[in-house]
Amino acid sequence: MSLKIFIIAGEASGDWLGAKLISEIHKTHPDAKFYGIGGIKMQAEGFQSMFGMQEISLMGFAEILPHLPNLLKRMKQTENEIRRIKPDVVVTIDSPGFNFRIAEKLQDMRPAIKLVHYVAPTVWAYKPERAGKVNRLFDKLLCILPFEPPYFANAEFIGHPVVEDGLDRGNAAGFRARHGNIGEFICMMPGSRRGELKRNLPVFKTVAENMGMDVVIIAADNAVIDVSGWKVKTVIVSNFEKADCFAAASAGVIKSGTSGLEFAFANKPYVVAYKISWPSYVIIKMMLKIKYANLLNIIAGRELVPELIQGNCTPKKITAALRGAMANADLGEYKSNLATLKPLSGTPSSNAAAAVLKLCRGS
Repeated sequence: MSLKIFIIAGEASGDWLGAKLISEIHKTHPDAKFYGIGGIKMQAEGFQSMFGMQEISLMGFAEILPHLPNLLKRMKQTENEIRRIKPDVVVTIDSPGFNFRIAEKLQDMRPAIKLVHYVAPTVWAYKPERAGKVNRLFDKLLCILPFEPPYFANAEFIGHPVVEDGLDRGNAAGFRARHGNIGEFICMMPGSRRGELKRNLPVFKTVAENMGMDVVIIAADNAVIDVSGWKVKTVIVSNFEKADCFAAASAGVIKSGTSGLEFAFANKPYVVAYKISWPSYVIIKMMLKIKYANLLNIIAGRELVPELIQGNCTPKKITAALRGAMANADLGEYKSNLATLKPLSGTPSSNAAAAVLKLCRGS
Protein backbone atom coordinates (compact mmCIF):
# COMPACT_ATOMS: atom_id res chain seq x y z
CA MET A 1 0.00 0.00 0.00
CA SER A 2 1.42 3.40 -1.00
CA LEU A 3 2.35 5.96 1.61
CA LYS A 4 0.00 8.88 2.23
CA ILE A 5 1.69 12.11 3.25
CA PHE A 6 -0.16 15.32 4.09
CA ILE A 7 1.91 18.53 3.79
CA ILE A 8 0.94 22.03 4.87
CA ALA A 9 3.05 24.93 3.54
CA GLY A 10 1.82 28.43 4.26
CA GLU A 11 4.24 30.69 2.42
CA ALA A 12 6.72 30.83 -0.47
CA SER A 13 9.67 29.48 1.54
CA GLY A 14 7.53 26.59 2.81
CA ASP A 15 6.41 25.80 -0.74
CA TRP A 16 10.08 25.61 -1.73
CA LEU A 17 10.86 23.20 1.14
CA GLY A 18 7.76 21.13 0.42
CA ALA A 19 8.67 20.74 -3.25
CA LYS A 20 12.15 19.50 -2.35
CA LEU A 21 10.69 17.07 0.18
CA ILE A 22 8.21 15.62 -2.34
CA SER A 23 10.96 15.23 -4.94
CA GLU A 24 13.25 13.39 -2.52
CA ILE A 25 10.54 11.05 -1.23
CA HIS A 26 9.51 10.17 -4.79
CA LYS A 27 13.06 8.96 -5.47
CA THR A 28 12.59 5.99 -3.13
CA HIS A 29 8.77 5.85 -2.97
CA PRO A 30 7.51 6.80 -6.45
CA ASP A 31 3.98 5.70 -5.60
CA ALA A 32 3.69 7.89 -2.48
CA LYS A 33 0.58 10.06 -2.49
CA PHE A 34 0.69 13.67 -1.32
CA TYR A 35 -2.14 15.85 -0.06
CA GLY A 36 -2.52 19.22 1.64
CA ILE A 37 -1.75 22.90 1.04
CA GLY A 38 1.08 24.27 -1.06
CA GLY A 39 2.13 26.60 -3.85
CA ILE A 40 3.32 26.42 -7.42
CA LYS A 41 6.64 24.72 -6.66
CA MET A 42 4.89 21.85 -4.88
CA GLN A 43 2.30 21.70 -7.65
CA ALA A 44 5.13 21.33 -10.18
CA GLU A 45 5.94 18.08 -8.36
CA GLY A 46 2.39 16.80 -9.02
CA PHE A 47 0.91 18.10 -5.76
CA GLN A 48 -2.70 19.33 -5.69
CA SER A 49 -3.42 22.03 -3.14
CA MET A 50 -6.76 22.11 -1.31
CA PHE A 51 -6.90 25.90 -1.76
CA GLY A 52 -4.56 28.77 -2.52
CA MET A 53 -1.61 28.89 -0.15
CA GLN A 54 -1.88 32.68 -0.01
CA GLU A 55 -5.04 32.34 2.10
CA ILE A 56 -2.92 31.32 5.07
CA SER A 57 0.17 33.34 4.12
CA LEU A 58 -0.35 36.03 6.72
CA MET A 59 2.08 37.48 9.24
CA GLY A 60 1.68 39.79 12.22
CA PHE A 61 -1.10 40.28 14.71
CA ALA A 62 -2.71 43.26 13.00
CA GLU A 63 -2.58 41.60 9.56
CA ILE A 64 -4.30 38.40 10.67
CA LEU A 65 -7.33 39.90 12.43
CA PRO A 66 -9.29 40.96 9.31
CA HIS A 67 -8.80 37.48 7.82
CA LEU A 68 -9.60 35.51 10.97
CA PRO A 69 -13.04 34.17 9.89
CA ASN A 70 -11.61 32.72 6.68
CA LEU A 71 -8.56 31.32 8.51
CA LEU A 72 -10.81 29.51 10.99
CA LYS A 73 -12.84 28.09 8.12
CA ARG A 74 -9.70 26.87 6.36
CA MET A 75 -8.37 25.33 9.59
CA LYS A 76 -11.56 23.31 9.99
CA GLN A 77 -11.49 22.27 6.35
CA THR A 78 -7.87 21.15 6.69
CA GLU A 79 -8.56 19.19 9.87
CA ASN A 80 -11.54 17.45 8.26
CA GLU A 81 -9.50 16.52 5.20
CA ILE A 82 -6.76 14.98 7.32
CA ARG A 83 -9.32 12.95 9.24
CA ARG A 84 -10.85 11.76 5.97
CA ILE A 85 -7.53 10.78 4.34
CA LYS A 86 -5.89 9.30 7.48
CA PRO A 87 -2.34 9.88 6.20
CA ASP A 88 0.71 8.06 7.52
CA VAL A 89 2.34 11.34 8.41
CA VAL A 90 1.44 15.04 8.49
CA VAL A 91 4.32 17.40 7.72
CA THR A 92 3.72 21.01 8.70
CA ILE A 93 6.25 23.46 7.30
CA ASP A 94 6.95 26.67 9.22
CA SER A 95 3.85 28.96 9.57
CA PRO A 96 3.42 28.08 13.27
CA GLY A 97 0.32 30.25 13.73
CA PHE A 98 -1.70 28.01 11.42
CA ASN A 99 0.20 24.74 11.71
CA PHE A 100 0.42 24.48 15.49
CA ARG A 101 -3.34 24.88 15.73
CA ILE A 102 -3.83 22.09 13.20
CA ALA A 103 -1.42 19.86 15.12
CA GLU A 104 -3.31 20.59 18.34
CA LYS A 105 -6.55 19.36 16.77
CA LEU A 106 -4.93 16.13 15.56
CA GLN A 107 -3.59 14.87 18.88
CA ASP A 108 -6.37 12.31 19.21
CA MET A 109 -5.17 10.66 15.96
CA ARG A 110 -1.76 9.83 17.39
CA PRO A 111 0.02 7.45 17.31
CA ALA A 112 -1.86 6.14 14.26
CA ILE A 113 -0.52 9.14 12.35
CA LYS A 114 2.81 10.84 12.96
CA LEU A 115 3.29 14.60 13.10
CA VAL A 116 6.46 16.27 11.84
CA HIS A 117 7.22 19.98 11.95
CA TYR A 118 9.78 21.29 9.47
CA VAL A 119 11.63 24.50 10.47
CA ALA A 120 11.87 25.07 14.20
CA PRO A 121 10.08 28.04 15.74
CA THR A 122 12.58 30.69 16.76
CA VAL A 123 12.44 30.03 20.50
CA TRP A 124 15.97 31.44 20.74
CA ALA A 125 14.55 34.78 19.54
CA TYR A 126 11.24 35.01 21.39
CA LYS A 127 8.50 32.92 23.04
CA PRO A 128 10.79 30.24 24.55
CA GLU A 129 7.71 28.49 25.93
CA ARG A 130 6.95 27.28 22.39
CA ALA A 131 9.69 24.65 22.79
CA GLY A 132 7.53 22.72 25.26
CA LYS A 133 4.54 23.03 22.96
CA VAL A 134 6.50 21.64 20.01
CA ASN A 135 7.75 18.74 22.12
CA ARG A 136 4.17 17.91 23.09
CA LEU A 137 2.58 18.28 19.66
CA PHE A 138 5.07 16.64 17.31
CA ASP A 139 6.85 13.32 16.92
CA LYS A 140 9.79 14.94 15.15
CA LEU A 141 11.18 18.42 14.61
CA LEU A 142 13.45 19.12 11.62
CA CYS A 143 15.82 22.00 12.37
CA ILE A 144 17.60 23.99 9.68
CA LEU A 145 19.95 25.93 11.97
CA PRO A 146 22.78 24.10 13.76
CA PHE A 147 22.22 25.67 17.19
CA GLU A 148 18.51 24.77 17.44
CA PRO A 149 18.24 21.06 18.47
CA PRO A 150 19.31 21.57 22.11
CA TYR A 151 16.23 23.76 22.64
CA PHE A 152 13.89 20.83 21.87
CA ALA A 153 13.30 17.12 22.41
CA ASN A 154 13.44 14.73 19.43
CA ALA A 155 14.88 17.41 17.17
CA GLU A 156 17.39 16.90 14.37
CA PHE A 157 19.60 19.34 12.45
CA ILE A 158 19.23 18.40 8.79
CA GLY A 159 21.08 21.37 7.28
CA HIS A 160 19.65 24.52 5.76
CA PRO A 161 18.06 23.83 2.36
CA VAL A 162 19.48 27.06 0.97
CA VAL A 163 22.92 25.41 0.78
CA GLU A 164 21.77 23.01 -1.94
CA ASP A 165 20.28 25.58 -4.32
CA GLY A 166 23.47 26.64 -6.10
CA LEU A 167 22.89 30.30 -5.27
CA ASP A 168 26.64 30.86 -5.45
CA ARG A 169 26.87 29.35 -8.94
CA GLY A 170 24.64 31.56 -11.08
CA ASN A 171 25.27 32.47 -14.72
CA ALA A 172 25.74 36.24 -14.89
CA ALA A 173 26.41 36.28 -18.63
CA GLY A 174 23.30 34.23 -19.32
CA PHE A 175 21.19 36.56 -17.21
CA ARG A 176 22.43 39.63 -19.06
CA ALA A 177 21.91 37.95 -22.42
CA ARG A 178 18.28 37.26 -21.54
CA HIS A 179 17.57 40.77 -20.31
CA GLY A 180 19.12 42.93 -23.01
CA ASN A 181 20.86 46.18 -22.24
CA ILE A 182 20.53 46.19 -18.47
CA GLY A 183 23.44 48.00 -16.84
CA GLU A 184 24.99 47.71 -13.38
CA PHE A 185 22.03 46.88 -11.19
CA ILE A 186 20.71 46.38 -7.67
CA CYS A 187 18.83 43.17 -6.91
CA MET A 188 15.72 43.83 -4.83
CA MET A 189 13.62 41.25 -3.01
CA PRO A 190 10.68 43.05 -1.36
CA GLY A 191 8.74 39.98 -0.18
CA SER A 192 5.75 37.90 -1.23
CA ARG A 193 2.92 38.89 1.11
CA ARG A 194 0.58 41.71 0.16
CA GLY A 195 1.39 43.63 3.34
CA GLU A 196 5.13 43.32 2.73
CA LEU A 197 4.86 44.65 -0.79
CA LYS A 198 2.61 47.52 0.26
CA ARG A 199 5.08 48.68 2.90
CA ASN A 200 8.42 47.81 1.28
CA LEU A 201 8.00 48.67 -2.40
CA PRO A 202 7.57 52.47 -2.03
CA VAL A 203 10.69 52.60 0.14
CA PHE A 204 12.68 50.42 -2.26
CA LYS A 205 11.55 52.60 -5.19
CA THR A 206 13.04 55.73 -3.63
CA VAL A 207 16.26 53.88 -2.78
CA ALA A 208 16.56 52.85 -6.43
CA GLU A 209 16.11 56.43 -7.57
CA ASN A 210 18.63 57.67 -4.97
CA MET A 211 21.21 55.14 -6.18
CA GLY A 212 20.60 55.94 -9.85
CA MET A 213 21.22 52.34 -10.85
CA ASP A 214 19.13 49.85 -12.78
CA VAL A 215 17.02 47.49 -10.66
CA VAL A 216 16.02 43.84 -10.96
CA ILE A 217 13.18 42.77 -8.68
CA ILE A 218 12.82 39.08 -7.93
CA ALA A 219 9.09 38.48 -7.65
CA ALA A 220 8.17 35.71 -5.24
CA ASP A 221 5.53 33.27 -6.43
CA ASN A 222 2.09 34.85 -6.86
CA ALA A 223 3.45 38.33 -6.02
CA VAL A 224 1.94 41.16 -8.07
CA ILE A 225 4.43 44.01 -8.43
CA ASP A 226 3.68 47.32 -10.12
CA VAL A 227 6.73 49.38 -11.15
CA SER A 228 4.96 51.64 -13.63
CA GLY A 229 6.02 54.77 -11.71
CA TRP A 230 9.66 53.86 -11.18
CA LYS A 231 12.13 56.37 -12.64
CA VAL A 232 14.99 53.91 -13.18
CA LYS A 233 15.17 50.95 -15.54
CA THR A 234 13.42 48.13 -13.67
CA VAL A 235 13.14 44.48 -14.65
CA ILE A 236 10.97 41.94 -12.85
CA VAL A 237 12.07 38.30 -12.92
CA SER A 238 10.80 35.12 -11.29
CA ASN A 239 12.34 33.08 -8.51
CA PHE A 240 13.61 30.66 -11.13
CA GLU A 241 16.22 33.24 -12.19
CA LYS A 242 17.38 33.91 -8.65
CA ALA A 243 20.90 32.42 -8.86
CA ASP A 244 21.66 34.07 -12.20
CA CYS A 245 20.33 37.40 -10.96
CA PHE A 246 22.52 37.16 -7.85
CA ALA A 247 25.59 36.46 -10.00
CA ALA A 248 24.96 39.47 -12.24
CA ALA A 249 23.94 41.96 -9.52
CA SER A 250 26.28 44.54 -8.01
CA ALA A 251 24.44 44.72 -4.70
CA GLY A 252 21.14 43.93 -3.03
CA VAL A 253 18.31 45.43 -1.00
CA ILE A 254 16.62 42.41 0.52
CA LYS A 255 13.71 41.94 2.90
CA SER A 256 14.32 40.16 6.20
CA GLY A 257 13.75 36.42 6.28
CA THR A 258 14.97 33.55 4.09
CA SER A 259 15.72 36.02 1.30
CA GLY A 260 18.16 37.83 3.56
CA LEU A 261 20.12 34.62 3.97
CA GLU A 262 19.88 33.60 0.31
CA PHE A 263 21.52 36.73 -1.04
CA ALA A 264 24.56 36.16 1.16
CA PHE A 265 25.46 33.28 -1.17
CA ALA A 266 25.94 35.81 -3.98
CA ASN A 267 28.94 37.11 -2.02
CA LYS A 268 27.88 40.64 -2.93
CA PRO A 269 27.29 43.62 -0.63
CA TYR A 270 23.70 44.06 0.51
CA VAL A 271 21.41 45.45 3.18
CA VAL A 272 18.35 43.98 4.84
CA ALA A 273 15.35 46.27 5.03
CA TYR A 274 11.89 45.51 6.37
CA LYS A 275 8.69 46.98 7.79
CA ILE A 276 5.68 45.41 9.44
CA SER A 277 2.63 47.13 10.90
CA TRP A 278 3.45 49.23 13.95
CA PRO A 279 1.11 47.29 16.32
CA SER A 280 2.78 44.03 15.29
CA TYR A 281 6.24 45.54 15.63
CA VAL A 282 5.60 46.85 19.13
CA ILE A 283 4.34 43.47 20.31
CA ILE A 284 7.20 41.52 18.72
CA LYS A 285 9.82 44.01 19.95
CA MET A 286 8.68 43.46 23.54
CA MET A 287 9.17 39.71 23.16
CA LEU A 288 12.45 39.60 21.24
CA LYS A 289 15.55 38.28 22.98
CA ILE A 290 18.00 38.78 20.11
CA LYS A 291 19.80 41.78 18.69
CA TYR A 292 19.64 40.96 14.98
CA ALA A 293 16.99 40.04 12.42
CA ASN A 294 19.13 38.68 9.58
CA LEU A 295 20.20 35.05 9.98
CA LEU A 296 23.71 35.72 8.74
CA ASN A 297 24.15 38.31 11.50
CA ILE A 298 22.62 35.96 14.08
CA ILE A 299 25.05 33.20 13.13
CA ALA A 300 28.02 35.59 13.11
CA GLY A 301 27.01 37.28 16.35
CA ARG A 302 27.58 40.71 14.83
CA GLU A 303 26.21 42.92 12.09
CA LEU A 304 27.95 41.71 8.94
CA VAL A 305 24.98 42.94 6.90
CA PRO A 306 23.38 46.31 7.72
CA GLU A 307 19.82 45.96 9.02
CA LEU A 308 17.29 48.73 8.45
CA ILE A 309 14.20 47.60 10.31
CA GLN A 310 10.93 49.46 10.94
CA GLY A 311 11.74 53.08 11.90
CA ASN A 312 15.16 52.76 10.27
CA CYS A 313 13.62 51.42 7.06
CA THR A 314 13.71 54.77 5.28
CA PRO A 315 15.08 55.56 1.80
CA LYS A 316 17.74 57.88 3.21
CA LYS A 317 19.08 55.37 5.75
CA ILE A 318 18.92 52.41 3.35
CA THR A 319 20.72 54.38 0.63
CA ALA A 320 23.51 55.39 3.01
CA ALA A 321 23.88 51.85 4.36
CA LEU A 322 23.94 50.35 0.86
CA ARG A 323 26.62 52.76 -0.31
CA GLY A 324 28.63 51.93 2.80
CA ALA A 325 28.24 48.19 2.22
CA MET A 326 29.31 48.53 -1.40
CA ALA A 327 32.45 50.35 -0.25
CA ASN A 328 33.36 48.02 2.60
CA ALA A 329 31.36 44.78 3.00
CA ASP A 330 32.78 41.89 5.08
CA LEU A 331 32.44 39.47 2.17
CA GLY A 332 35.17 37.17 3.45
CA GLU A 333 33.09 36.38 6.53
CA TYR A 334 29.97 35.55 4.56
CA LYS A 335 31.34 32.20 3.40
CA SER A 336 32.73 31.05 6.75
CA ASN A 337 29.43 31.68 8.50
CA LEU A 338 27.35 30.15 5.71
CA ALA A 339 29.45 26.97 5.94
CA THR A 340 27.92 26.21 9.37
CA LEU A 341 24.56 25.60 7.65
CA LYS A 342 25.79 22.49 5.83
CA PRO A 343 24.84 19.06 7.25
CA LEU A 344 27.56 16.58 8.19
CA SER A 345 26.27 14.16 5.55
CA GLY A 346 23.68 14.02 2.80
CA THR A 347 21.74 17.07 1.70
CA PRO A 348 19.18 18.96 3.77
CA SER A 349 16.30 17.75 1.61
CA SER A 350 17.44 14.12 1.52
CA ASN A 351 17.87 14.23 5.30
CA ALA A 352 14.35 15.67 5.69
CA ALA A 353 12.91 12.93 3.47
CA ALA A 354 14.76 10.21 5.42
CA ALA A 355 13.41 11.53 8.72
CA VAL A 356 9.82 11.63 7.42
CA LEU A 357 10.00 8.17 5.86
CA LYS A 358 11.41 6.71 9.06
CA LEU A 359 8.17 7.62 10.79
CA CYS A 360 5.87 6.29 8.06
CA ARG A 361 4.23 2.91 8.42
CA GLY A 362 5.66 0.30 6.11
CA SER A 363 8.61 2.40 4.99
